[in-house]
Amino acid sequence: MTSHLGSEKTAPTVLIVEDDSESAELLKVLFERHGFNVTAIASNGARAVEKYKEQRPDVVTMDILMPTVDGRDCTKQIMDFDSDANIVVVSVLGQDELETLKTLGVKAFIKKPLDIKELFETMVNISVSIVKNESGSELGAVGMASPAEADVAESSLFLDILRHDILNPLGLIKNFAELMLDTVSDDNKSQVEAIIRSSERLIEIIEDGSKLTAYSKLRRLSFERLEAGALIEDAVKANSEIAARKNITIENRFSGEHFISANILLSEAFSQIISNAVKYSPEGSTVIVDAEFNDSAVFSFTDSGPGVDDQYKTSIFNRFEQAKKMGVKGCGIGLAVVKKITGLHGGKAWVEDNPEGGSVFKISIPIRDGKETISR
Repeated sequence: MTSHLGSEKTAPTVLIVEDDSESAELLKVLFERHGFNVTAIASNGARAVEKYKEQRPDVVTMDILMPTVDGRDCTKQIMDFDSDANIVVVSVLGQDELETLKTLGVKAFIKKPLDIKELFETMVNISVSIVKNESGSELGAVGMASPAEADVAESSLFLDILRHDILNPLGLIKNFAELMLDTVSDDNKSQVEAIIRSSERLIEIIEDGSKLTAYSKLRRLSFERLEAGALIEDAVKANSEIAARKNITIENRFSGEHFISANILLSEAFSQIISNAVKYSPEGSTVIVDAEFNDSAVFSFTDSGPGVDDQYKTSIFNRFEQAKKMGVKGCGIGLAVVKKITGLHGGKAWVEDNPEGGSVFKISIPIRDGKETISR
């Protein structure tokens, strides 16, 4: 049985599988605004299977954490019935869950909170089997710290539930506010934009906190031969949108081809520093990324922000530290992530003053050859 997207004359049909009524309503509004025909909304997996068999929709958007029959089992049942079904998973779940879903034949994975542009780019191109994930690559982590595996599993489950229960309503606040921007008066637009910014900040804190908790459990990393320039470019691209909002240029001065023995997580550390640099730099400024290779690989990130007072140069890399007297906001989770990842590479992270004003954040890791496993 083959499912095809609608032709130009027929709107593609969509079955929304989502147990949260507000999330389902948001998806329905978004799809209808973009010319899709929502044929049904199923609030549990059992109902979703029934609806799919009745309607044979072109696309199914699938939540994972649901009552009765969860999204994994629902996906399997639909794929058993129709191996060509176009299923797009829309969930807060992460990399491990995604690997399982790939084997079931899902067409794409969209992470909550929704990036509306990404969602509809995926829907438009759904005829091509695209599978998206959070990082674009496996982490390659090969070991977990104590406590025992059962305790680790329980804490991971707790984090997944916590992220689902908090991120989902936060994502809804952000997405509905984005919809409001098209209809509110100019007088109220700034307030709606403030809601969006605040939501994005809370989402960022939760995401960074989840990453730090996950990385803190790691004691060993598997390394492979990676091209440093590609890691930097991935981090630059990940921050291009937030930089564009402030008219900030991220200038990548790195050149040449340099291979290092590292884990893909190193790009996450680069991304966190670039994100901070963009966040605290003035509009219209430039963030400079560069690297030097001698006995070690030293990556530098120069910004034009408020700078870091000497008394805070070490503490800002510690969890939840704030440098309020400098006017630096936030709870320091992102830089704590940087410190953890760098430490797992046997390296270090620090900050220096930019002579022209601002800061220069640096990461140094040993240069090694070949694949290996590092324990910390």
